[in-house]
Amino acid sequence: MGHAYATGQTHRKVTYVLLLHPGCDYQFRDKFDHDMHLNNTDSERFFGYYEVACMGGISNLTDINSRILPILRIANPAASFVFVYPDSMKDQFDNYIGAKYGEQYRYLALGNTDVATGSSFANETPVVIKHEMGHLAICGTWHDAQGKDTGRITRYLGADSLPWCN
Repeated sequence: MGHAYATGQTHRKVTYVLLLHPGCDYQFRDKFDHDMHLNNTDSERFFGYYEVACMGGISNLTDINSRILPILRIANPAASFVFVYPDSMKDQFDNYIGAKYGEQYRYLALGNTDVATGSSFANETPVVIKHEMGHLAICGTWHDAQGKDTGRITRYLGADSLPWCN
């Protein structure tokens, strides 16, 4: 099983899909990893290697940006992280979206990427996870605010200076 904070290794660009489900164990992780590989999505054209790992014990999404991500960032400066929240944390995610973008967007998203931190939140649906992985891989977007494909990639301003974007 992949570990998000492996030490003593040469750092390589990798995306970690970190399962926050409280019941995550080897069997859950293996099944989830298998399900991630079942169906190809359009977003897969943007990303390569990724590892799925359990990250149990987190019950508050606000801990991720304030405590967990800084630790992971030190251990893996060039990695990207997708934090996969279970249904039991959906209200917390909705609160996060409402606070970040405004209450009118509170219930519209199942995932969200913050290129500046090299991280995403996504629910447990593989297509949503892969969509957010695509944003991290290109350090930008290929769609407008309504989700319509624009036919071009627009990179995040400042992406060239971020280790996970190079």
